Amino acid sequence: MKALESKFVGLAEAMPQSAYTWRPMEGVRSVSEPLPARRDANYRLVGMLGGKPPANMDFKDWETSTTDKAQIVAKLKDSFAYLQKVIAGIDASKADEPKKVFGQDSTNRGARGPSPSTSANTSAKASPTPA
Repeated sequence: MKALESKFVGLAEAMPQSAYTWRPMEGVRSVSEPLPARRDANYRLVGMLGGKPPANMDFKDWETSTTDKAQIVAKLKDSFAYLQKVIAGIDASKADEPKKVFGQDSTNRGARGPSPSTSANTSAKASPTPA
């Protein structure tokens, strides 16, 4: 999740405000619109993991309600922080309970993705040790 956060927030911060309203052609999303969609996806994932989105969360039309870079970046960061908090709060004894995620059989552990320590260990084992 940290890698996704880094990529989405990094992109949102790197783009100048003037680029947020650019559209490649009529009928195509502006550059700013997919970023709030990611925010919404983070809060929906919270629900899949057994948590609840914040009480004041409004999924309706937020994607097109603002092109303000500062608002979009702040809300995006908030959504990743909230998702990380929910993931950290998953009871270890319930980590392997079955659940559907995007229509696929999974578990709480599978829905949150590999832990950083698991990823690091896997890549460390796969890499040859220099002589």
